[in-house]
Amino acid sequence: MTNKSTKKRSAGSKEKAAKAVLSKLPTEMFSARTGSNSAELFSQKDLEKFRKNIEYKRDEQIKDLDIAKDLLEEVTSRDSADDNSAYSLHMEQGTDAMEREKRYLEVQRGSDYLKRLEEAMVRIHNGTYGMCRKCGLRLDSRRLLEVPIAQVCPTYKNTNKLCEPGKIYKEALDQEE
Repeated sequence: MTNKSTKKRSAGSKEKAAKAVLSKLPTEMFSARTGSNSAELFSQKDLEKFRKNIEYKRDEQIKDLDIAKDLLEEVTSRDSADDNSAYSLHMEQGTDAMEREKRYLEVQRGSDYLKRLEEAMVRIHNGTYGMCRKCGLRLDSRRLLEVPIAQVCPTYKNTNKLCEPGKIYKEALDQEE
């Protein structure tokens, strides 16, 4: 009996402590989910940092794409050269077909990502990089460094609802309990 009441008290005290902390914070506080509460564009210095990051990721993607294309070509040429005569089991043929399909999807995914990186470079050139397409607020720069092709805030991406600038989300606290 004592154990249950202790758990209830500790959960209640955690919630009270969290509410006390939240009440001291400004309502226009930065939220990782919504990014900045500002609709200001990034500075030229920030855009330059993003441009360098995108160029690095683009170069890495080009290398990865070349490797994936070579592997696809190798699998495809091996199949056409052998003409499946070396196979005694249909299962091996199926495995090779799956391998070809997997390589093709890697190349396709890599090409799509490369195209999106190029589109991000255009947005940097236009000065609109890092702004949510839906709510118009500036995205978190940390997110843009990790996901340079991001065009919408995490709130919209996860819920398809426009975010409320600067809102502090209570559900993040609820998930910790």
